[in-house]
Amino acid sequence: MGTNEQLMVIKNKAKKENRKGNQKWNKYLDDYGNYIKEYKLHYKKSNAGNKISLSLYPYMQQKREALKQRINKAHKNNCLNDDQIKRLINMNTIS
Repeated sequence: MGTNEQLMVIKNKAKKENRKGNQKWNKYLDDYGNYIKEYKLHYKKSNAGNKISLSLYPYMQQKREALKQRINKAHKNNCLNDDQIKRLINMNTIS
């Protein structure tokens, strides 16, 4: 196998691994987006006096922190691509 062929194999392998990583982080971003929607719903209900929604707050706070830490770590380690970063910014500014 020549040098050029080896480089092509390495590049293709890196692309496949990157694609899998992007899918993983897209799933985490989906989870975070769904969490934000769920949080807004329970926030409105708890303001209206719904005790069940109010009791869910500690659980939702823990879930938020776990997702936030995971996504922040991914950002620091440059695991997120530009589209994923834009998506995250939009989620945080809309909410």
